[in-house]
Amino acid sequence: MRETLITTLAGEPRALAPQALTHVSLVSTSLVHTVFLAAVVAVVLTGVLVAVRVRPGQRRAPRALLVSTVAALVLSQVLVLAAVGLRVNASLGFVQTVGDLAAVASSRDSQTEAQLAPVGAASAQDGPTQPPAEFTPAQDGFVKASVTGARSGVTQEVWVWTPQGYSTTDQRSYPVIVFLYGDPGSASGTVDTLKASQAMQAAIDSGALPPAIFVIPDLNADEQQKSSPDCADIVGHAKIGTWIQDDVPAVVRASFPNVSKDRHQWALAGLSSGGYCAGWTAIMRSDVYSSAIMMSGYDVPVLGGMSTSAELRRENTLSTLITHHAHQPLDLWVLGAQDDHDSAEVARNLRETAPSSDSVEITTPSSGGHSWTLWSSHLPQALTWWGQKMGWRRPPPQRDRPTRLPRIRAVEGWRASRTPSCQWTRCGRSPWHGWRHWRSQCLPCAAVVRAGGPHLAACHGEVRTGRRRSAGRAAGPGRSGVPCGSWRARWYGRRWWAWPVCSRPSRSVCWPTTWGSSTPPGGTRRRT
Repeated sequence: MRETLITTLAGEPRALAPQALTHVSLVSTSLVHTVFLAAVVAVVLTGVLVAVRVRPGQRRAPRALLVSTVAALVLSQVLVLAAVGLRVNASLGFVQTVGDLAAVASSRDSQTEAQLAPVGAASAQDGPTQPPAEFTPAQDGFVKASVTGARSGVTQEVWVWTPQGYSTTDQRSYPVIVFLYGDPGSASGTVDTLKASQAMQAAIDSGALPPAIFVIPDLNADEQQKSSPDCADIVGHAKIGTWIQDDVPAVVRASFPNVSKDRHQWALAGLSSGGYCAGWTAIMRSDVYSSAIMMSGYDVPVLGGMSTSAELRRENTLSTLITHHAHQPLDLWVLGAQDDHDSAEVARNLRETAPSSDSVEITTPSSGGHSWTLWSSHLPQALTWWGQKMGWRRPPPQRDRPTRLPRIRAVEGWRASRTPSCQWTRCGRSPWHGWRHWRSQCLPCAAVVRAGGPHLAACHGEVRTGRRRSAGRAAGPGRSGVPCGSWRARWYGRRWWAWPVCSRPSRSVCWPTTWGSSTPPGGTRRRT
């Protein structure tokens, strides 16, 4: 018995795979390990058969041995290729099941001419309001949620990365970049391979990019979208265009209320077919997105409904569309390696044909092909470009200024009659000095500065000279903190204050203070 897995644009069903196999997972660890083990066994068996066949003194091997050796060679090669393919697919999430694979393999030649739904700007009053989504932790710093688009009806996952320190109530305005993967692909595979979270945080930390949010929506809305993806609404198919253009921005705004409402701080990015879709969507919906990052895209559509007729291909060629379709000013960053002809060609064509109101910057390295290595290595450059187009300027470095510590208040039941002679000097080069002990405790003489606010702490341990590599963080009043160089920070008392020295204090100096040792705890200690 067979099950229909995909319907062509003409509406004719095709039977692709037995029903019992359509839901077999191709990304399960057990399947990958089983095929790998079978490949190892086949290789060993092949080696044994070859060794038997070429034994010294044997003039001619039996025909059965020859046939079995050839069969073992073929089987071992097939299993090795299958093991490698399954491992790559499990990492990148190209196809999830046997049914998905059958759809990809059989649908590329089954399409008839498509009919595109009209594209137009949508306002908040045009349809139902998108409710906030419930995001849960995923991987690599991302959170994810299953979302049903209020306008498209598409149900897919949306993956979101937020920068360190993000809060919905921090009264900041966050730019947003929406990333579209290629074919085949998935949001989880893109997270694993692109390393976007590391690139985003590094760009933010270096000052090349303001704190921003990175969004990866899943695009595999139906069988046709899995096998031959579109970025437009095709009549009779999932409304993937509405999903990208309206629903994804709406759910991001509803779930992260402090994202920017300015189109100049919304960008689309994509690779391969997703790169084409990033450019196409930015041109068609420049009211939503003002920037597009195209990585190894193409000029003429080669996949999906827009590739099903010469007229549709001509109308949706990017270098033609950007000239004839009215749109608001756009900023485009286009990557195409010279050994990837289509990608390099679209970069040159867009630079030559874009109107003067648009800005097109191209990057065409001599090599790199159509690969994840090329895309992940150039993502930091693209993010820096985006920050510049938003008008972001690196914050000026703060100078190191010495600041004296204020008076120390109560210290575990006894008071100091004076503030110890303890002060910050310039951050960065000063060593620690000695400490005077009393009852195996070091008197407080160091400041711990952290993002949440500066606090005064003490160090205890063996007296020696060393360098404190970071400001350190204490766990809370009365509890041990984290190591600070060769010392450990500990809170003493609950009402201490200190002033931060600079934006990134790393080292300090503390002059030794001598105290009497005869007064019991609770009394008054005087400086000697």
